[in-house]
Amino acid sequence: GSKRYIRLPLTASQQDVVDRIRRRQTVHPSTLREVDNSKHMIQTTNGCYRLRLKDRPGGMVMEFWKEVPGELISRPPEGWDDLAQGGAATQGRWAWAEEKKSATERSIACRTKFFQPGMSTKERMAVVFQMMFVGILSWLAVIFSVCAALSIPLVLGRNTMFLLGVPDERLHDPFAFAIGLVIFCPLLASMNRFLCQRTPVSTRLRQWIARFRVPSGTKLLYFVLTIVCWFGVAPIMIGATYELLFIKSTDCFGGEQPFFQLSGLWLTWATGSLLLNAWAFLAYLSAFTRQFWIDVGNAALDMDANLNEQDGRGEAEENPALGIMPWQGENGVVANFAGIFVAVMFEWDWDRIDPALMLHDCLGAVLRETSKTLALPCLLCAAVLFLCRTFNISHVGGVSAGWLNMIVVRTVLVCVAVLRYLMTYKEQFRSWYDVAHKAARDDRYLIGETLLNYSPQEG
Repeated sequence: GSKRYIRLPLTASQQDVVDRIRRRQTVHPSTLREVDNSKHMIQTTNGCYRLRLKDRPGGMVMEFWKEVPGELISRPPEGWDDLAQGGAATQGRWAWAEEKKSATERSIACRTKFFQPGMSTKERMAVVFQMMFVGILSWLAVIFSVCAALSIPLVLGRNTMFLLGVPDERLHDPFAFAIGLVIFCPLLASMNRFLCQRTPVSTRLRQWIARFRVPSGTKLLYFVLTIVCWFGVAPIMIGATYELLFIKSTDCFGGEQPFFQLSGLWLTWATGSLLLNAWAFLAYLSAFTRQFWIDVGNAALDMDANLNEQDGRGEAEENPALGIMPWQGENGVVANFAGIFVAVMFEWDWDRIDPALMLHDCLGAVLRETSKTLALPCLLCAAVLFLCRTFNISHVGGVSAGWLNMIVVRTVLVCVAVLRYLMTYKEQFRSWYDVAHKAARDDRYLIGETLLNYSPQEG
């Protein structure tokens, strides 16, 4: 039973004595300290037997019970000690005995009351208002996060299309949202990695300032020149080339409006910066290679011997052992340039500055190709405008001078770009030409064909 002893009923005289003592000393009738009642107490447990006192309509009844052992309860569950799976910490179940608790069990807090005992009404109201304030802040945070997740990609996409010169009547918000999402996701991932580090941002900022050391004059000059070229000269040249090809109107080509204005220089710079950094990011991801799109599509292509031969020649063309570094990939020129720039800016590692890699191989090549593509169309445009103004020519064959100049400049610009592309990949084109020439020669001279002797038919 729940008690070790059972008090038997008292006689009338004994009950009167107990009542008088209770009225005099205010003692509960169940406490019989003042009465010698040990003879009225009986033990409730005796071996496997148990005694229980029950009140029945007919009077007090004492029940005798006997404990009979039954089947054991399978607790813990069967297989709990199968440590091949790693125990409770790995399996995520409830720990037993001396087992190590799982993360789920450790994170479960003890149940406590919402209001602590002894709190006044004012304190309880303060707790309620605090909970309401936290709930309102949580609701605002969710609403802000949802609005930001929907609005930021759309704003980025619209600004990107604005920099690319897309007219307002041709804007397509779903397409702009997709473009903004492509830009926003890498930025969000980088920010998340930066903010989720163990060291606080303020501590890292103080450490970054404390690590600063003044470099040598030569290193500092190379770094400043790199910043000026990457963030100043190259974006303006690329933006000007893009505007000549897609944005400039016939009035600009006809001389009615100036080609370049200081008020619009920031837009040219912003467009060029967008194109330059987008190209660098895609080159870092090897987005201009066939293997990248194979990996994106999660497909495997069985390449024949000719393609393998072409790939081998391409790799030989961009082999560091031959002094030619590839542009794309994590070990390419763009990736090395970005690694040096990040190391200098965030770690003050001035020793990693390499003028040959940063200025000659990367920025020098970008500026050379951009200037070659931009110089010839600009010279032709200036020459056509000079001839038209010299001979007072406003129309040629029913076409205005502006239209003629625009057609000539853009045609030359495209031809120069295609020519530079062909010269860059001339080895690949040469290998393709050799394969096509070999196939045509084999077909003409019946190489690989089974020849039979001619026998004229009789009769």
